[in-house]
Amino acid sequence: MLLEIKSLSGQTMYDLCLMSYGTLDLLLKLCTDNNVDNVNYIPGTGQTFIYDSELVVNQQISGIVMATEYQS
Repeated sequence: MLLEIKSLSGQTMYDLCLMSYGTLDLLLKLCTDNNVDNVNYIPGTGQTFIYDSELVVNQQISGIVMATEYQS
């Protein structure tokens, strides 16, 4: 299913790819699907992009205690 994401001020295509897909592996797909011909393109604030929700990578790591986590 195709979903939409809107860019915020100062975001890059890399930021949008991480926010939508959870990985940079699909950066070229995001650009291609949205007719962006340069991965260094800086979108305008509020510009809408589409992405395929079927390809989202779940990077959730709940239940793992990080070595740097604060514990009292």
